Amino acid sequence: MKQPFNTLTKADVQKLRRKPIAVAYAGRGVTYNFTESDVDDAVKHLETLYTGIVRKSFAAKILLLNEIY
Repeated sequence: MKQPFNTLTKADVQKLRRKPIAVAYAGRGVTYNFTESDVDDAVKHLETLYTGIVRKSFAAKILLLNEIY
């Protein structure tokens, strides 16, 4: 991770969510594995930043983008 996920601010998440997921040379065996508990922890952290319900798909996307950028 570029930055520990639990230290991301709302501004950091706003920047990440606008970045593309497509990565140059993505076919070269680079994989990112996240467990269900990683995604659940991400949801809990994002719920502290945003009001309302945070979907797992959004949390997984932010996890991935945090790894890439």
